[in-house]
Formats: sequence, C-alpha cells, structure tokens
Amino acid sequence: MRVQVARATDAAGHDAVEFAVADTGPGIPADELPWIFERFYRGDRAQAGATGGSGLGLAIVKRIAELHAADLGVDSQPGLGSRFAVRFAAADAARAAAPDAARPQDAPAPGRAPHR
Repeated sequence: MRVQVARATDAAGHDAVEFAVADTGPGIPADELPWIFERFYRGDRAQAGATGGSGLGLAIVKRIAELHAADLGVDSQPGLGSRFAVRFAAADAARAAAPDAARPQDAPAPGRAPHR
C-alpha cells in the first residue's frame, strides 16, 4: 500500500491538496466501480466474507468529500490494484491543518471545556 499527499488542482482548476491511497491488490471490476461508494456495498460476494468489513468505509469517505466539496475518484484495474484519491481545495485543506488559527486564542478547542 502507498499513501501520497501532493499539490494538485481540483476539477475547477483551483489549487488543491490530494490525498491518495494505492494498492497492488486484486483491483475492482469496471462494472462494480459505480457502486463502491454506496453504503454496505461489498463487491464480490464470494470474497466479501473472507476480507471482512461492513461496506461502510468508502461511503464514509464519500460523505466527508461531499461535506468539503472535494473531488473523489478511483482508478482500478483488475489484477493490478486500485488508487483512491480525494482532492480538497487548498483553502479548505489549510483550515483543516490549522484549526486553531481560525479560533480566538482564549476560546477552548472544540470538545474541550475552558480552563477555570
């Protein structure tokens, strides 16, 4: 498995940050690609039990991408593996990387009670 983070451009041509994960696994047949981001979809039923999983992981990734107006894609070749990529607009990625910069210094971090 390979994980990459790189500068990129989004579908509109704006600066973006791409997070990608690639493997050299069995790949995904082209006729299954339209369904892989749907909740509970697990592909080849004969192998689904052997690999485990609930079929929710890619649906969660899809929802996160939607919430951030990110581009989500997959390239896969049976027998060669798959590459999943999410491209976030650079401004959104910068805010996510430094959430404290957008919050007043005396405000508590999200999920934390203020010090007294």
